[in-house]
Amino acid sequence: MGNACVRQEPKAMPPGLDVCREVAIGRQKTNKFKLASEHVGHASMGAACVLDGCPVHEDSRGACLLIIDPQGDFHEGGSLAVAGATADSERIAALLLRHSEQIDRVVVTLDTHHAMHIAHAAFWKDAAGASPAPHTAISHADVKAGTWLPRQQELAGWALKYTESLEEGGRFTHYIWPTHCLLGSAGHAVSPALMPALNEWSQRRERSIT
Repeated sequence: MGNACVRQEPKAMPPGLDVCREVAIGRQKTNKFKLASEHVGHASMGAACVLDGCPVHEDSRGACLLIIDPQGDFHEGGSLAVAGATADSERIAALLLRHSEQIDRVVVTLDTHHAMHIAHAAFWKDAAGASPAPHTAISHADVKAGTWLPRQQELAGWALKYTESLEEGGRFTHYIWPTHCLLGSAGHAVSPALMPALNEWSQRRERSIT
């Protein structure tokens, strides 16, 4: 059994005081570790309540499925599409539903950007005020010479340091990607090839997706 905090009505106890109770986690499995919301903030925080289906540690022998950035912009038709991504997501969805009882936890990461991100064209300008085209390489020498400058002037020092650090290892040069995975955009959302299966697994297993 695990611990979950619930807020009691003022009649039962003084306002602001929580009491912990034992709850069952998952199907035929128990959890003896603290729940995620205890690490994030107060139990009354709405967003943290979602995490209560996801213990920080779990005494389970089931599998954890980690799915990295399965978002619309990385699928066919997206701004940074990877060939075959839709078919891959369909295979992942089928695997998840076929083995839903053996998969005890699902973790989905999301690539997330604002428009003014250092890897997006909108962050940069040349002497004429134009932004670089997607797939432009910007070297530390370019930034130092003023060939490309951040539009936000107070970030000029950081841009110099960032490009310098990136090249120190001798492997990487700063690169402008097509604008992708903007927070709140359709391209930021999980692909419809996968999302229904994630929701179905969550309801079958009575667990939140991390």
